[in-house]
Amino acid sequence: MRRALALALLATGVAHARVAVGVLPIAGKEGPAARKALVSAIAGGKGLDVLDNATLDENLHGKKGKPLGPAEAKALAAQLAADVLVEATVIKKPREIAVQIISGATGETVERFTLPVKNPKFKAVDASGLAKFRDALVKAGAGAEAAPPPPVPVKETPPTAAKNPPPEPAPKVEPAPKVEPAPKETASSRSGGDSSTTVTERIEPRHHDEGEAPPTVDLMIGGGFVHRSLRYTEDLFNALDTYRLPAGGSAQGEVQVYPLVPLGLGFAGNIGLEGRYEREPSLVSQDASGNKFTTLSDNWEAGAAVRIPFGPSEATVIAAYGRQRFDFNIPSSATSAPVIPDVNYTVLRFGAGGRFVFAERFGVILEASYLPVLSTGQIGSSTYFPRLGVAAVQGRFGLAVKLVGPVEARVYGDYRRYYYTMNPQKGDPYVAGGALDEYYAAGDGVVLVERGSSRDLD
Repeated sequence: MRRALALALLATGVAHARVAVGVLPIAGKEGPAARKALVSAIAGGKGLDVLDNATLDENLHGKKGKPLGPAEAKALAAQLAADVLVEATVIKKPREIAVQIISGATGETVERFTLPVKNPKFKAVDASGLAKFRDALVKAGAGAEAAPPPPVPVKETPPTAAKNPPPEPAPKVEPAPKVEPAPKETASSRSGGDSSTTVTERIEPRHHDEGEAPPTVDLMIGGGFVHRSLRYTEDLFNALDTYRLPAGGSAQGEVQVYPLVPLGLGFAGNIGLEGRYEREPSLVSQDASGNKFTTLSDNWEAGAAVRIPFGPSEATVIAAYGRQRFDFNIPSSATSAPVIPDVNYTVLRFGAGGRFVFAERFGVILEASYLPVLSTGQIGSSTYFPRLGVAAVQGRFGLAVKLVGPVEARVYGDYRRYYYTMNPQKGDPYVAGGALDEYYAAGDGVVLVERGSSRDLD
């Protein structure tokens, strides 16, 4: 009777052993949700304890989201006191999580499962296949545990009569067999509605969900044409000359840089810098009398951009500071100077837009901005309209097509409109109710797009 009680106590101790499981970070946009779903599925299993994700991540030392070798996995398991590590990959079509079970004792993969998920955002694992998956975790953990506790000593009762046989010695308890890494061959098993698949060979995870990462550098060099129109409303004395530039050649460069992407700082990698410069290098203007004079026209800005990726597309918000000039070089020999003021706008620009990808190789670029005007140059001086008010809006439309590798072609159209109220008073040199200063631009360019890894933005 006492011998049976001792054996029952031993069996109870083995049955209540807990297996500590650490779930490694999963790469990709759906990785964090898939990791939470795995943690929840494992925590619901009998005899399984899931290690804290934050503690596990702190011990990865730069390996977050990257596959571990056997030596690294074994060292990490020892550091965390983990019996089992779980490494996984998100598969979008069909929606599944490919899971590798790694023994904490050896660092080797002992089994692999493919678990279906319930919804497109990978927030919950389907119940099919969970029982076998949990059993495999317990089995793998048993091989990583220390030797079982020594047998419970049983006090023997001395014989009471000579006719009774001598007491038998306490049975020797053999240690639990160690689970050896499976041989280097593949075996699959499917039955009924169970969609689990067991693979005994270690396979490094593939990042099916990475797709095309947002760019770290987007550099465009191009050229095109610019049209300008300046006209006044309610010019009571017809003393002001309007101005119209049918078309002038321009050269343009644009750049967006996201320097934090390679540092793996998650969403902070979507904060970047942007800049633009455009110049019309050889403009010649002509007034109503036929006089010609050279004209300086350029436009630049620099600022910050924040993008919000969704799939292959992205939305962007921009805050920038810039300047736009349009100066007339009227020679002193001119018989009659036109009454056209120079402008030298300094502005802030607050814009929102995006790049929307379709058919993989093509993209539509849209942008709309509001520009508070800080200064206007000569047109706002005492020579013309010292009390004017002005603001501006801007829009952009573009099309992009991938050519080869990181190179794409882009065509674009820009529209910028400054609208004035002149607020004249008695004694001012000119009287007008308002003015419109409009700029149209169109062109094309070659773009170099350097991309990082999408796992850096997880």
